[in-house]
Amino acid sequence: MCLLKFFLLYVQMGNNNGMAISNLDQGYRDFIVGNPPILSFSGGTINIPNYVLYAILLSVLMWFIWNKTTFGKNMFALGANEEAARVSGVNVFMTTIAVFALAGAMYGWAGFVESARVASNTANTGVNYELDAIAACVIGGVSFVGGIGKISGIIIGVIMLRLIFVALPLIGMDQNLQYAIKGGIILFACALDMRKYLVKK
Repeated sequence: MCLLKFFLLYVQMGNNNGMAISNLDQGYRDFIVGNPPILSFSGGTINIPNYVLYAILLSVLMWFIWNKTTFGKNMFALGANEEAARVSGVNVFMTTIAVFALAGAMYGWAGFVESARVASNTANTGVNYELDAIAACVIGGVSFVGGIGKISGIIIGVIMLRLIFVALPLIGMDQNLQYAIKGGIILFACALDMRKYLVKK
């Protein structure tokens, strides 16, 4: 949070004083939120936004990296037990750097997509999105202690979380209470995860 505040101060020193950036190029927006017809049938067509297709492609790519490459196996080993991974010949330092680089690339892509999706951008865009990511992962079975988790589980967690938070406003749920529910989901999943970890020990 402290780093975020420094970043906001830096952005506010720019030419637009940190104001929202809007009037984005239409070609950029079409690249992300365009919805060309995917399936045509007698009753009409099915249109899917481009960013959904990109998400599917990235999910397949991450599944391939996680399950079929040495880097993915090294990530799993590092998360399960760093010392054991080091003894097994895993370059812990380089694997850690690569993981953070991959995460940074995904953060950048997410910002690129989100800016086009909402048709504007500010220094505050994405604030509290990390809670969504954590909640989706823990719902999908990712362990806080590391070494446990699947791409398929994370996808299921994302879908379940979105269904929950699309349904809550429809029943008139207050937005602040939605954040409380999100925090409760994370705490509950964390408690279950730690219980399983302690039982194993």
